Amino acid sequence: MVSDIRKIEEINEIIGDMHEAGVITDWEVGFVEDQVDRIMTYGTSTKFTQKQINVIDRIYEKACVWD
Repeated sequence: MVSDIRKIEEINEIIGDMHEAGVITDWEVGFVEDQVDRIMTYGTSTKFTQKQINVIDRIYEKACVWD
């Protein structure tokens, strides 16, 4: 199972291309950027709410299908 932090890292690698292709919204891009900032600040101790995890999972699924 891929950790939430790893999912964010993988999404972040292709987010620009996904956004250009119209696969993800501006809001989703901003959400991912915010989570990347949190990870950079707090590292592996970063905790996510269930609602954030649901959004991360939804974007990650889009990335897996798109990639």
